[in-house]
Amino acid sequence: MLDATLRRELVELLSKSFTTDQIEELGRLVLGSFDLYTAVGIEKHITLSTRRAANGLVEFVESTKKPVDLIRLIVEADGTQFMNRPVCIPDIETFLDGLSRSGWVYDFGKRRLVESKHDPVEIPNWGALREGKSYSVTVASVDIAGSSALARTHGQRKMKRLLHQFRGFLKEKLRYYDGRVWSWGGDGGMIAFTFKNHETRATQFALDLQRTIGVFCANRDFPVEEAICLRIGMDTGPVVFHHETGTIVSDTINFAAHLEKQSTAAGHVGISELVHEKLGPRLAAVFSTEAELEGRPIYITTRRVDEL
Repeated sequence: MLDATLRRELVELLSKSFTTDQIEELGRLVLGSFDLYTAVGIEKHITLSTRRAANGLVEFVESTKKPVDLIRLIVEADGTQFMNRPVCIPDIETFLDGLSRSGWVYDFGKRRLVESKHDPVEIPNWGALREGKSYSVTVASVDIAGSSALARTHGQRKMKRLLHQFRGFLKEKLRYYDGRVWSWGGDGGMIAFTFKNHETRATQFALDLQRTIGVFCANRDFPVEEAICLRIGMDTGPVVFHHETGTIVSDTINFAAHLEKQSTAAGHVGISELVHEKLGPRLAAVFSTEAELEGRPIYITTRRVDEL
């Protein structure tokens, strides 16, 4: 169940968020009878670091094939008092995201870890975000420019084929950059990114999508003669998550939509100042500072990104 990366991350979670005594108690709760010092192979008068304790517990539960039970306890302990001490696990969502890509998802409703039959990129909470909790999220509003005119010219049947192909193309981009579709309505929608460096990953996604859309349209199975053009607007900020992602109301989502529709031309990417300030210098240099929207500075790509 645990590959080398997940195993290392689990040890990190335990060692950074629990004391040695708490780690031993987790072992007892999972296994019934558990002595951490015996599991590690040292005498009790020797000081045991949290990292060594965590590694010993993970090794032991793996040998007894009970990592699922340990992970469930860790998730349930987050944000609670455990052995009269508060527990806060800052990286728990990142770990659960990685776990979902290995085929396991924590069901917060049923409070248990389950094997997932879904493609990870189609799980809107990454198997990690909790209902009603606020997260730092970068949102990209994506729209196919001129889609109504294309539909009038080529008819609904060809447009349905085009949109179906585009969603498949989009899905593979999201898989690479770990993004999720939160809402979609025919020719456009909202895409979310969270976890570490989400502002950078979202920006790289947007530029990559624009840069490769021409190659996508050049496919011999593409149903219309014209290449499609995209507009993408992005903002970042706190968003309260709901499992019905299409109903999420957020200033971040609203600003991304306004930026895309009001200030971003076809073939370009527009980002807010909050996104721009998180980018490295080379990525930030792709954007200019010539505009403002709703009293906030915005940054637009200096040229069309979709021109080969």
